[in-house]
Amino acid sequence: MENTIQNQMFLEIEDKGLFIQAQQYAFEYLETIFDRNVYPTQEALENLSKFDEEYTDQSTSAEKVLSYLNHYGNQATYATLGGRYFGFVNGSVLPIGLAIKNLATFWDQCPTMNVLSPIGSKLEEVVEQWLIQLFNLP
Repeated sequence: MENTIQNQMFLEIEDKGLFIQAQQYAFEYLETIFDRNVYPTQEALENLSKFDEEYTDQSTSAEKVLSYLNHYGNQATYATLGGRYFGFVNGSVLPIGLAIKNLATFWDQCPTMNVLSPIGSKLEEVVEQWLIQLFNLP
């Protein structure tokens, strides 16, 4: 029996269209982030009800899901980028951090052990050494 879901996944990875569209949405978000309110508008919050739907056995196209999330989810986010949000302790991200987060998402690692992610383990070792030096520990 052929796994059509897996085949679809392979085709989407090969095509890269979803990733290109997501990147375009992300860049559009960055281009407008400084011009919007930090807190979502009342309309944006009300539009979150668009996600309330019954379960179905029918799948939705990946393109439609991505578009829907961008259209309704985008506007319902806190604008934490750029240092204008001071709620809790989650501040803003540096551009390099955002770029690395994007790269790490594609790597899809589970850095709990070296055997699962050599790079994750190596970076953990480096940070451990930094903390030892920073706190002057033995």
